Amino acid sequence: METSLVGVDGCQHGWIAAEYNIQLRRFTFTIHADITSLLQSHSTVKRIAIDIPIGLTETFQPRRCDQIARRFIGPRRSSVFPAPDRRILKLPTYAEATDFARRHSGKGITQQSFAILRKIDAVDTAMSPNLQSRVFEVHPEVCFREAAGRNLNHSKRRSLGFEERRAILQQVFTGVNIPTRSEARACGAAPDDVLDAAIAAWTAMRHTQGCSNKVPVSAELDARGLRMEIVY
Repeated sequence: METSLVGVDGCQHGWIAAEYNIQLRRFTFTIHADITSLLQSHSTVKRIAIDIPIGLTETFQPRRCDQIARRFIGPRRSSVFPAPDRRILKLPTYAEATDFARRHSGKGITQQSFAILRKIDAVDTAMSPNLQSRVFEVHPEVCFREAAGRNLNHSKRRSLGFEERRAILQQVFTGVNIPTRSEARACGAAPDDVLDAAIAAWTAMRHTQGCSNKVPVSAELDARGLRMEIVY
């Protein structure tokens, strides 16, 4: 029987992992500089849910999972960023990446999208179809929407949004300490990143219980055989 599950979100200093101990009903939050060290630190954990695109196109065509996820979360749809084309991941500068995108798709990429390319590339390099059986993609806003059973009202970066999401976590993790805003900052990441990692862990728990959902129901495969799907 599994004793712990992990939810992962990117943060300023790398990655924040929310490890939930099922028996002790307790979260432990740790910061990891890179995805390799994170996976090594949790090598015995059988379910790791991570907020990062897994499975990428090489045609600049949108992933179906992103399109469906946007519709699912309604007012928060802008939080689901289009996954990048794999071919731009190694390009070293924003100018080169956006020029490549314009030449192949007719439009560039945003600075915000470029800023996370290194993390996406690191995960893409680490992933394999076999590893994807225990390390899978989630999107926090999709998970929060599923946990709440309704559309969320506030941006996660505002205090009202933090408290809205913390209350949802308190409902799905009954009796478990969910960090306050000040406690979340003490974890070494932005408060919303801490809660995003925690809700990812909730989805990892649902996955082990066989009650998680995913979009699309039948996943597309990328050129490397990785499933392009979002679990929630």
